[in-house]
Amino acid sequence: MSKPVLYRFGGAWLHGRSRSGERVLEGENLEVSYLKITAQNIIPALVTPTGELYDSSMSSTQCLIKNAPQGAKTGKPADPKLLEIPHADNINPNVFLLAAHYNILQRVAPTAPAEFKKFYDAKMAKTNGLSAIYTPGTSSDLNAPYFKASQNNWNAVANFTLRVLSTHLPEQGFLGRDIPGEADYHVGAWPACITNILGAKNEAGAWKSFEAFGPVPKSLRKYLDAWTTRKSWNTVYKNGFR
Repeated sequence: MSKPVLYRFGGAWLHGRSRSGERVLEGENLEVSYLKITAQNIIPALVTPTGELYDSSMSSTQCLIKNAPQGAKTGKPADPKLLEIPHADNINPNVFLLAAHYNILQRVAPTAPAEFKKFYDAKMAKTNGLSAIYTPGTSSDLNAPYFKASQNNWNAVANFTLRVLSTHLPEQGFLGRDIPGEADYHVGAWPACITNILGAKNEAGAWKSFEAFGPVPKSLRKYLDAWTTRKSWNTVYKNGFR
Protein backbone atom coordinates (compact mmCIF):
# COMPACT_ATOMS: atom_id res chain seq x y z
CA MET A 1 0.00 0.00 0.00
CA SER A 2 1.59 3.27 -1.15
CA LYS A 3 -1.02 5.65 0.23
CA PRO A 4 -2.92 5.95 3.52
CA VAL A 5 -6.43 4.53 3.29
CA LEU A 6 -9.35 6.05 5.15
CA TYR A 7 -12.29 3.72 5.69
CA ARG A 8 -15.38 5.83 6.14
CA PHE A 9 -19.12 6.11 5.71
CA GLY A 10 -20.40 6.83 2.20
CA GLY A 11 -19.11 10.06 0.73
CA ALA A 12 -15.67 11.35 -0.18
CA TRP A 13 -13.80 12.51 2.88
CA LEU A 14 -10.40 12.69 1.23
CA HIS A 15 -9.19 13.88 -2.12
CA GLY A 16 -5.75 14.41 -3.60
CA ARG A 17 -2.66 12.56 -4.69
CA SER A 18 -1.37 11.71 -1.23
CA ARG A 19 -4.43 10.00 0.23
CA SER A 20 -7.16 7.66 -0.89
CA GLY A 21 -10.40 6.52 0.66
CA GLU A 22 -12.43 3.35 0.83
CA ARG A 23 -16.18 3.66 1.23
CA VAL A 24 -17.80 1.83 4.10
CA LEU A 25 -21.53 2.01 3.45
CA GLU A 26 -24.34 1.05 5.79
CA GLY A 27 -23.54 -2.26 7.40
CA GLU A 28 -20.32 -2.94 5.48
CA ASN A 29 -18.34 -2.33 8.66
CA LEU A 30 -20.01 -5.50 9.98
CA GLU A 31 -18.33 -7.66 7.36
CA VAL A 32 -15.57 -10.01 8.52
CA SER A 33 -13.18 -8.31 6.11
CA TYR A 34 -13.56 -5.02 7.99
CA LEU A 35 -13.14 -6.62 11.41
CA LYS A 36 -9.81 -7.95 10.19
CA ILE A 37 -8.76 -4.33 9.63
CA THR A 38 -10.04 -3.06 12.95
CA ALA A 39 -11.46 -5.40 15.56
CA GLN A 40 -13.01 -2.33 17.21
CA ASN A 41 -15.48 -2.10 14.30
CA ILE A 42 -15.09 1.68 14.38
CA ILE A 43 -15.59 4.10 11.51
CA PRO A 44 -13.53 5.96 10.49
CA ALA A 45 -10.34 3.93 10.49
CA LEU A 46 -7.11 5.13 8.92
CA VAL A 47 -4.35 2.76 7.81
CA THR A 48 -0.98 4.25 6.88
CA PRO A 49 1.40 2.88 4.21
CA THR A 50 3.52 1.39 7.02
CA GLY A 51 0.52 -0.44 8.48
CA GLU A 52 -0.19 1.85 11.42
CA LEU A 53 -3.86 1.78 12.40
CA TYR A 54 -5.81 4.74 13.75
CA ASP A 55 -9.20 3.29 14.62
CA SER A 56 -11.06 6.12 16.28
CA SER A 57 -12.44 9.43 15.08
CA MET A 58 -10.07 11.35 17.31
CA SER A 59 -6.87 9.48 16.48
CA SER A 60 -7.50 9.37 12.72
CA THR A 61 -8.37 13.08 12.62
CA GLN A 62 -5.27 13.98 14.62
CA CYS A 63 -3.14 11.93 12.23
CA LEU A 64 -4.59 13.74 9.21
CA ILE A 65 -4.02 17.13 10.82
CA LYS A 66 -0.45 16.22 11.76
CA ASN A 67 0.27 15.16 8.18
CA ALA A 68 -1.65 17.92 6.43
CA PRO A 69 0.10 19.48 3.41
CA GLN A 70 2.59 22.19 4.31
CA GLY A 71 0.84 25.48 4.87
CA ALA A 72 -2.62 23.95 5.33
CA LYS A 73 -4.80 25.87 7.77
CA THR A 74 -6.15 23.78 10.62
CA GLY A 75 -7.79 26.38 12.85
CA LYS A 76 -7.62 26.79 16.61
CA PRO A 77 -6.44 23.68 18.55
CA ALA A 78 -9.23 21.61 20.06
CA ASP A 79 -10.27 21.38 23.69
CA PRO A 80 -9.79 17.66 24.56
CA LYS A 81 -12.92 17.66 26.72
CA LEU A 82 -15.01 19.00 23.87
CA LEU A 83 -13.75 16.25 21.56
CA GLU A 84 -15.12 13.60 23.90
CA ILE A 85 -18.67 14.95 24.04
CA PRO A 86 -19.96 13.96 20.54
CA HIS A 87 -18.63 10.42 21.02
CA ALA A 88 -20.46 9.60 24.26
CA ASP A 89 -22.35 6.29 24.17
CA ASN A 90 -25.60 7.76 25.46
CA ILE A 91 -25.95 10.01 22.40
CA ASN A 92 -24.77 7.49 19.83
CA PRO A 93 -26.76 8.22 16.63
CA ASN A 94 -26.01 4.75 15.28
CA VAL A 95 -28.64 3.36 17.66
CA PHE A 96 -31.19 4.68 15.17
CA LEU A 97 -29.60 2.59 12.42
CA LEU A 98 -29.84 -0.87 13.96
CA ALA A 99 -32.56 -1.85 11.51
CA ALA A 100 -30.17 -1.30 8.60
CA HIS A 101 -27.72 -3.76 10.15
CA TYR A 102 -30.14 -6.61 10.78
CA ASN A 103 -30.04 -8.28 7.35
CA ILE A 104 -26.28 -8.17 6.97
CA LEU A 105 -25.79 -9.68 10.43
CA GLN A 106 -28.21 -12.48 9.58
CA ARG A 107 -26.03 -13.29 6.58
CA VAL A 108 -22.57 -12.86 8.07
CA ALA A 109 -22.81 -13.98 11.70
CA PRO A 110 -23.59 -17.71 11.21
CA THR A 111 -20.40 -18.38 9.22
CA ALA A 112 -18.06 -15.88 10.89
CA PRO A 113 -14.69 -17.18 12.18
CA ALA A 114 -14.61 -18.23 15.83
CA GLU A 115 -12.38 -15.30 16.74
CA PHE A 116 -15.25 -12.91 15.96
CA LYS A 117 -18.05 -14.97 17.55
CA LYS A 118 -18.25 -12.81 20.68
CA PHE A 119 -18.54 -9.66 18.58
CA TYR A 120 -21.33 -11.03 16.39
CA ASP A 121 -23.22 -12.56 19.31
CA ALA A 122 -23.39 -9.14 20.96
CA LYS A 123 -24.54 -7.45 17.75
CA MET A 124 -27.13 -10.13 17.06
CA ALA A 125 -28.56 -9.77 20.56
CA LYS A 126 -29.27 -6.10 19.86
CA THR A 127 -30.77 -6.55 16.42
CA ASN A 128 -32.83 -9.61 17.37
CA GLY A 129 -34.58 -7.47 19.94
CA LEU A 130 -35.31 -4.97 17.19
CA SER A 131 -36.73 -7.57 14.81
CA ALA A 132 -39.06 -8.83 17.52
CA ILE A 133 -41.10 -5.63 17.48
CA TYR A 134 -42.03 -6.28 13.84
CA THR A 135 -43.20 -9.83 14.55
CA PRO A 136 -46.99 -10.16 15.03
CA GLY A 137 -47.94 -11.40 18.46
CA THR A 138 -44.60 -10.59 20.08
CA SER A 139 -44.91 -10.28 23.84
CA SER A 140 -44.84 -6.77 25.28
CA ASP A 141 -42.13 -8.05 27.63
CA LEU A 142 -39.83 -8.25 24.60
CA ASN A 143 -40.96 -4.98 23.03
CA ALA A 144 -40.90 -2.78 26.13
CA PRO A 145 -37.12 -2.76 26.76
CA TYR A 146 -36.40 -1.78 23.15
CA PHE A 147 -38.96 1.03 23.15
CA LYS A 148 -37.61 2.31 26.46
CA ALA A 149 -34.00 2.25 25.25
CA SER A 150 -34.98 3.97 22.00
CA GLN A 151 -36.87 6.71 23.82
CA ASN A 152 -33.98 7.25 26.22
CA ASN A 153 -31.58 7.59 23.30
CA TRP A 154 -33.91 10.01 21.51
CA ASN A 155 -34.21 12.14 24.65
CA ALA A 156 -30.45 12.16 25.17
CA VAL A 157 -29.79 13.16 21.56
CA ALA A 158 -32.41 15.91 21.78
CA ASN A 159 -30.94 17.23 25.03
CA PHE A 160 -27.42 17.25 23.62
CA THR A 161 -28.50 18.90 20.37
CA LEU A 162 -30.64 21.68 21.81
CA ARG A 163 -29.00 22.33 25.17
CA VAL A 164 -25.50 20.94 25.64
CA LEU A 165 -24.03 21.47 22.17
CA SER A 166 -25.30 25.02 21.81
CA THR A 167 -23.43 26.12 24.95
CA HIS A 168 -20.10 25.23 23.30
CA LEU A 169 -20.75 26.89 19.94
CA PRO A 170 -19.43 30.36 19.05
CA GLU A 171 -21.73 33.27 18.22
CA GLN A 172 -20.45 33.11 14.65
CA GLY A 173 -17.96 31.13 12.62
CA PHE A 174 -16.40 27.95 13.91
CA LEU A 175 -14.83 26.55 17.04
CA GLY A 176 -11.56 26.96 15.16
CA ARG A 177 -12.53 30.64 14.76
CA ASP A 178 -12.53 31.86 11.14
CA ILE A 179 -11.98 28.39 9.71
CA PRO A 180 -12.88 24.93 11.00
CA GLY A 181 -10.47 23.47 13.55
CA GLU A 182 -10.01 19.98 14.95
CA ALA A 183 -13.03 20.24 17.24
CA ASP A 184 -15.22 21.28 14.30
CA TYR A 185 -14.37 18.09 12.42
CA HIS A 186 -15.97 16.12 15.25
CA VAL A 187 -18.71 18.50 16.35
CA GLY A 188 -19.77 19.32 12.79
CA ALA A 189 -20.02 15.68 11.74
CA TRP A 190 -22.35 14.84 14.61
CA PRO A 191 -25.28 17.11 13.64
CA ALA A 192 -24.67 16.19 9.99
CA CYS A 193 -25.37 12.58 10.90
CA ILE A 194 -28.46 13.44 12.93
CA THR A 195 -29.79 15.68 10.15
CA ASN A 196 -29.50 12.80 7.72
CA ILE A 197 -31.20 10.37 10.09
CA LEU A 198 -34.07 12.85 10.46
CA GLY A 199 -34.53 12.74 6.69
CA ALA A 200 -33.05 16.08 5.65
CA LYS A 201 -30.17 17.07 3.38
CA ASN A 202 -27.19 18.91 4.81
CA GLU A 203 -27.74 22.13 2.93
CA ALA A 204 -28.84 25.67 3.78
CA GLY A 205 -31.51 25.52 6.45
CA ALA A 206 -30.62 21.95 7.46
CA TRP A 207 -30.96 23.00 11.09
CA LYS A 208 -34.74 23.01 10.64
CA SER A 209 -34.69 19.22 10.89
CA PHE A 210 -33.77 19.63 14.57
CA GLU A 211 -37.17 21.18 15.20
CA ALA A 212 -38.27 17.56 15.66
CA PHE A 213 -36.59 17.90 19.08
CA GLY A 214 -37.89 21.39 19.89
CA PRO A 215 -36.94 25.05 19.30
CA VAL A 216 -33.46 25.26 17.74
CA PRO A 217 -30.95 27.61 19.46
CA LYS A 218 -29.60 30.48 17.39
CA SER A 219 -26.00 29.37 17.91
CA LEU A 220 -26.73 25.96 16.36
CA ARG A 221 -28.58 27.51 13.42
CA LYS A 222 -25.68 29.85 12.64
CA TYR A 223 -23.09 27.11 13.12
CA LEU A 224 -24.71 24.78 10.61
CA ASP A 225 -25.34 27.63 8.19
CA ALA A 226 -21.61 28.46 8.36
CA TRP A 227 -20.77 24.87 7.44
CA THR A 228 -23.21 24.64 4.53
CA THR A 229 -21.49 27.50 2.70
CA ARG A 230 -18.24 25.53 2.46
CA LYS A 231 -17.41 23.47 -0.63
CA SER A 232 -15.86 20.71 1.49
CA TRP A 233 -19.07 20.31 3.50
CA ASN A 234 -21.21 20.05 0.39
CA THR A 235 -18.83 17.49 -1.11
CA VAL A 236 -19.06 15.25 1.94
CA TYR A 237 -22.44 15.77 3.55
CA LYS A 238 -24.96 17.53 1.32
CA ASN A 239 -26.48 14.44 -0.26
CA GLY A 240 -26.42 12.32 2.85
CA PHE A 241 -23.97 11.38 5.55
CA ARG A 242 -24.09 7.66 4.82
